[in-house]
This record gives sequence, C-alpha cells and structure tokens, in this order.
Amino acid sequence: MSDTVTLALQGEVTLDALSRAVLHFSRLVDALSSDVAAPEALRWVITELEAGSAIMTARGVGDPVAAASVSTAYIGVGKALERGDSSSLPERVRDEARAVVAVIDDGVEAVRFETAEADATIRSLEEAFATSGTPEAPTPQPVAYGGVTGRVQTLSSRGGLRFTLYDTLFDRAVSCYLAEGQEEIMRDVWGRMAVVEGLVTRDRVTGRPQVIRDVRGVTVVREADPDAYLASRGILRRYPAGRSPEDVIRELHSA
Repeated sequence: MSDTVTLALQGEVTLDALSRAVLHFSRLVDALSSDVAAPEALRWVITELEAGSAIMTARGVGDPVAAASVSTAYIGVGKALERGDSSSLPERVRDEARAVVAVIDDGVEAVRFETAEADATIRSLEEAFATSGTPEAPTPQPVAYGGVTGRVQTLSSRGGLRFTLYDTLFDRAVSCYLAEGQEEIMRDVWGRMAVVEGLVTRDRVTGRPQVIRDVRGVTVVREADPDAYLASRGILRRYPAGRSPEDVIRELHSA
C-alpha cells in the first residue's frame, strides 16, 4: 500500500518551470486529499527532493488509509493524462493536473506521475489536454526483470521502502521500491556503487531506466582504487624506435 506521491520532470528544467510545477503539484495533492479526508486528517511531507533530476516525493502523514487513497487517485490522474482522457477527471483536479504538465512547453521533455505501485509519463500537451480518449492507447513503458548499476544517493528515513539510485550510464535518478520487510538489504549501502535487481521500467523513447519495483537484491560493487592504473606500468615490452603504432597494434592483436 503506497502512501507517497512523486512528481518527476525530465529534460532541461528551468527554475521557473520547477516552481510552477511544484505549486500545481501541491494544489493537485490538496484537491485529491479533500476528496477522501477532512483537511486536518492528512498532511503531506516532503521526504525526498532530487534537484539534479527534478524529482520530488511527498508522504501522507496522519490517516494511512486516506494517504493510500490519495496515492491511488494520484496515479489515476497520471494515467488519465497519459491516455488522453483528462475530461473524465473532476474539474479542480483536471485543471491542476493540466497546469502541472503545462511546463512541457518550457524546456521540460516529459512529466512523470509516480507511486510505489505504478507510474505514468506524459510527453506532450496534446495528451494532457485531450478532451476524450485517444483511438489508440499510448505505447506502454517497457518493463522487464533486470539490474541497473549506479550509486545509491538517497535512502528515505521515513517510510523506509524507497531509495534513489543514480545509474552510471545516463547519470539520472532512478526510483527504487523495496518490498515490505526488505529494508535490511540496504544496510551500509548508502553512497556506494551497487547493482539493483528488480522489475525495471524504462522510458519508451530513450530506453533509460526510470523506476525499479519489487527489488529482489542489492549487490555492492567493488570500486577500483583511483591509482590502480599505475600497476599496469611495464606490462608491455619496449619496442625499438621507428616502428609505427599500427605495426605494434597488429602484432599485439596477433599474439
């Protein structure tokens, strides 16, 4: 049961775009909260804020059932925007959701709505502002079991089931979700290189990993000493002067 809501902005995010997205993200969560609980029964606390990748996560504090209901409704909003069916949403919710994704026209390539259970990515304003469902459903994000190598940068001290990995290939934040009772596998992993295995959701355009759910294992990767390359000195014999690099390479290749 998820009690968090996450908003991620992809691309070149300006300060103005970020501030507008955060404002309407907050208003959207407030609108969803007012539908399921009294205002004093639930408040949302920022638990993670990844500036480099413009990712923010809030956790519902107070009534856990209400928080889970808001989380479910939140991803429902994202899915509606993704499939071009936002007209089915309540007016206030629809207006705030559309205002969140309106930053796509301001350098942002895509906006991702995310919870522990699911995620939805909107890449165009045509999707978000459609008045009815599109004839063809959007291409789903590729999901498959696999592993991603990167550095564990963030471990949430609250909730305990979400952490952030910066993958080594794209240098972007990847949201990772542990299953209940798996918190122990993260002991002494913060700040270290590791391979995280689980169900990996990838961006359908770039192929880069975005979310890893149902994490099955976290294996710490041994990092080489920065001066380790010095140990290779003398590994090659000296060649007489006048020989071309091509001849040396060809001889080594044939050895």
